[in-house]
Amino acid sequence: MDKKLKIFSGILILFATLGFASIPLFFDRQTKELNEELITTSEKQNTMWFNMEQSKSWYHKAINARDHIEIMKNINSENEFIKTMYNEALKDFKYSANAAEASVKVYKDKQINLYSISKKNENHNDPDELGKIIFRKLKEAGQGHLKLETKISNIKRKINKKEKFKSLLWSLFLSIQGIGMIVGIYSVRLEKK
Repeated sequence: MDKKLKIFSGILILFATLGFASIPLFFDRQTKELNEELITTSEKQNTMWFNMEQSKSWYHKAINARDHIEIMKNINSENEFIKTMYNEALKDFKYSANAAEASVKVYKDKQINLYSISKKNENHNDPDELGKIIFRKLKEAGQGHLKLETKISNIKRKINKKEKFKSLLWSLFLSIQGIGMIVGIYSVRLEKK
């Protein structure tokens, strides 16, 4: 009987030891992958938020330039100085408008060079139309931002579940090991008797 108890004790302790050894193999790699995904997604979300704020800033600059254009139109369009100022304001508007539109292309993984994009695409002349374009894109970006927020929450939930399950397994194998040791001690005492 005591021999069977010793074998049973050994099996329990061996099973618990193998269990302890397998926990990192099954969980650490998965948790690492989830943490990496969480970092990447958070970085995308931060970039998206930054670009949304940039686009708002550029849009307001474009509107200010548009207002200057309207003021100078009404003063004296024949005056050379006013003409120069008008052309500068128009350039400012086009640059700001294009930079605003470029900065809401938030689905790119890397930072956008606003200046180079605006230089390549100087074709906005209608501020109201520009506003519609930008705020439509901002809305899309906002929806994308919320999707990433949901994705981040889901990843965090998965990590927490894995950590809880990992703790549960540690407790289970610890209990099995404890039972194995108790059975082993009991079998030794029986043998002495």
